[in-house]
Amino acid sequence: MKLKTIHAPESEYASEARGEALWSLELALGLEKLNFGKLRELHAVATAAGDAQVTHFLEDYLLHEQAKDVKKAADLVSRARRAGPGLGVFELDLLLQREYGYGLEGGDGNGAGAAAGA
Repeated sequence: MKLKTIHAPESEYASEARGEALWSLELALGLEKLNFGKLRELHAVATAAGDAQVTHFLEDYLLHEQAKDVKKAADLVSRARRAGPGLGVFELDLLLQREYGYGLEGGDGNGAGAAAGA
């Protein structure tokens, strides 16, 4: 019996130049921006239709929160670019564990990730 080498499958989400952490954060930022753009389009439709209740709801409950989410994602992308690969990604993972309760090692979302006590 002769065993052959098994190569890792190619991933459309991996980027050698930027690294997996930066690539995935850029994808997340793109999704947040897309969601914000769709909410703005919905707001424009509600404004054109003269629907004050929907306009008010979108402004007070969705658009402002989505803008905050875009800002958080953009800040994470900036930190990942500055951090670089290797130890920088590890430090970024610790930050995510402390702030959000999850990272590479997981967590249940209550801030009790592996580095929560650090």
